[in-house]
Amino acid sequence: MALMSARVAISGESLGGAGVVSSTRAAVGIYYVTFGRDVTGCASVATSTNAFDINYTITTYQNTLTVYSYRSGNQALQDSDFSLITYCDR
Repeated sequence: MALMSARVAISGESLGGAGVVSSTRAAVGIYYVTFGRDVTGCASVATSTNAFDINYTITTYQNTLTVYSYRSGNQALQDSDFSLITYCDR
């Protein structure tokens, strides 16, 4: 098993983690988180570090996860800091 993680600031700056290479804010509510290995087929979950009505959707392309952060009520994209866990089989 490979377990990777990232903490991402609202600005997109990486605040640390395991296996994370970089993170960036691409646009309002859209973040790219890049890991040091292919994460295709891995399971990932993001959680807000201090907002209560934020949901996340994650898509994968090779070693980069795109994290979409949006408000629960109106589904509008919104910037948010978050923590991310990614689990991969070896």
